Amino acid sequence: MRLAFFGVSGPVAAADDSHVSFLVELSGSQVLVDCSGTPSASLAAVGSSLGAIDIVVLTHAHTDHLYAFPSLIHAAWVDGRQEPLRIVSNSSTRQRAEQLLDAFGLREKKGMFRLEWLTSDEGELAVPPGVEQVGGLLRWFPVEHGVPTLGIHLEDSVHRVVYGCDTAPIERVRTEARQCSMLIHECSGADRDRQELLAKGHTSARQAGELARSAGVAELVLVHLPPRGRAGLREEAARAFEGRVTIPEPCQWVSPASSKDG
Repeated sequence: MRLAFFGVSGPVAAADDSHVSFLVELSGSQVLVDCSGTPSASLAAVGSSLGAIDIVVLTHAHTDHLYAFPSLIHAAWVDGRQEPLRIVSNSSTRQRAEQLLDAFGLREKKGMFRLEWLTSDEGELAVPPGVEQVGGLLRWFPVEHGVPTLGIHLEDSVHRVVYGCDTAPIERVRTEARQCSMLIHECSGADRDRQELLAKGHTSARQAGELARSAGVAELVLVHLPPRGRAGLREEAARAFEGRVTIPEPCQWVSPASSKDG
């Protein structure tokens, strides 16, 4: 398994960054988590393409996670995609995503490829094995945010990666992430703003570090960051978590360590 982050910003992006979205290579399949920025350009930057995407996960219906979905579908259609595209989401996110498609008349385009929706608040999907690889598992589960939101659990024979998405620090994420290779968790501000963040379904840097420590993960990756003060937030999380704490560089492949329990 390996991952490429296309952006790590929260609602207000930094000048040299985009909103949170990332690509996962899992058992020979490619899974795109959320749609922001310019998906076709981001995919090309890491050597992928619109036709290579097998699964799209739409975590929730907030603007910064969903606005580029119609661009992704339109560009793939223009590029000649014919294979069906599987999309994982909850029902409210699917409704908003389909409204975006209809706003641009995309579902009525001649020769539009089929969208196969997997719509539920919780579930799992076996990812077919690639050449000389074992299959993987994609599992999704509800987290605590201002709108219905999915967390993601990705697993193959070596790695387990959990994405808490936009969420308050909750026990379900801790349970999913226990002893995992990599926990990707939002970090929407400093702990001095903890109460304000919690009221909006968000997590402070210190809380993200504390959750990573209690779950016993190998690495904590911080995303959904404000445009300024990121180094200080990383340091705050690192004071609460003795493992590796990183903020990903855009459009660079990274590989998680082996899971601590395997």
